[in-house]
Amino acid sequence: PSKNFTMPTRNVYRHHELARLFNPKTVAVVGATPNVKAVATRTLNNLAPFEGRVFRVNPRYDKIGDEPCYPSLAAVPEKIDCAVFCVPRDGIEAALLDGAKAGIGGAVVFASGYTETGLPERIAEQARLTAIARESGIRLAGPNCLGFLNFASLGLVAFASGEMRLEKPRGPGIGIASQSGAVGFALGQAQRRGVNVSHILTFGNGADVHIADLVAYLAGDPHCGAIACLFEGMPEPLQLLEAGEIDRKSHV
Repeated sequence: PSKNFTMPTRNVYRHHELARLFNPKTVAVVGATPNVKAVATRTLNNLAPFEGRVFRVNPRYDKIGDEPCYPSLAAVPEKIDCAVFCVPRDGIEAALLDGAKAGIGGAVVFASGYTETGLPERIAEQARLTAIARESGIRLAGPNCLGFLNFASLGLVAFASGEMRLEKPRGPGIGIASQSGAVGFALGQAQRRGVNVSHILTFGNGADVHIADLVAYLAGDPHCGAIACLFEGMPEPLQLLEAGEIDRKSHV
């Protein structure tokens, strides 16, 4: 490699390492609420067609509608693959630590106000989220992230859907890997015009999962036949070369 690039601090996450995040069997919405206008409620509405199981988490409620609501991720009676954190920024760190104790596999953090502010204390906050994720083995999308859509499982883990038609891919489709959630989901609306889209994966600030990881995940997914990338930059460019060399036939 060029002397202008340093070796990556880690290898890219492969498909199997991100499966609990992007292809979960169980999803928990942390911060669930009866408020119909809340981000958590919009997320739960988007998850209505999901083929897996969805759980609500908030210590303030025993039930939301007809569904039980659990006080913590550890209290959920099943192991959670993906936890969606619909809580304010100042509650994210504690919620992620709760997720680490509960053994969640992946996390989506919608909250903003981290490194994008340029403030040293907010940059340090994001660094702590990265440390928690890396130490516990949680694969984290975000913060400042819109979420993702896996058409194969009808899993729309996002608080804005772009009015997507949740239909399974017609054979291998286009996987969209985007730093920007708004642009990624806007591109995904091509699905409404007949374009075969397999995934819309976004990563926001990229505290843990970054663009090269999304490429590696999609390269190992049989539902994805081509990958479209949209990102502003990456801290470790050699990771993208590593992801680009993955043998699709191995699906690892």
